[in-house]
Amino acid sequence: MLPVAGDVRGLPGPAQFRSCALDAGEAVVGGGLGLVPDVVERYPSSVPATVVWQAHTVDDPPPDPLSVAEAQHDLTEAIREAATALSAADVAGWIDDVGDALADARRAGERLDLPPGFPSPAVRLLAQAERLHAVLGLAALDPAGGAIDRDGIAARTDALRSLATAVRRARLAAYNARF
Repeated sequence: MLPVAGDVRGLPGPAQFRSCALDAGEAVVGGGLGLVPDVVERYPSSVPATVVWQAHTVDDPPPDPLSVAEAQHDLTEAIREAATALSAADVAGWIDDVGDALADARRAGERLDLPPGFPSPAVRLLAQAERLHAVLGLAALDPAGGAIDRDGIAARTDALRSLATAVRRARLAAYNARF
């Protein structure tokens, strides 16, 4: 699970687990347990980071019946709506020296490590969602984008927020696809 403030779909209780998962931005749930990673960095040491998993007893996760096909449709619509909103508000900005990072973002969907036999529609959806997730990360580097005033910044933020929600939902539906 990849919970963020305002979108905790599929994240079971209790509240302490939800809070820890939101702070970490990720969690794993299964068999009545919720695991939240805690990455421990050792600066300035060259020793690699250590991950300590916090275990919580959790309720059954609420069902999220979004299918891969529905998530693909929703993601396609969100892309169209974001492009239209960004174009209408004239806030599609560009960051200098982003070419290499954008090329990496295009390849984000190639780095999937899924089990053999994973459903191909889910693989395609996940690859697209991973590319868009990487592009949204690049967009976050310049919060104003091409906006020149508060209204433009707000329009850009709203358009990208809606797209980010659709990307999270697509990732969730793809990872939860049935074999």
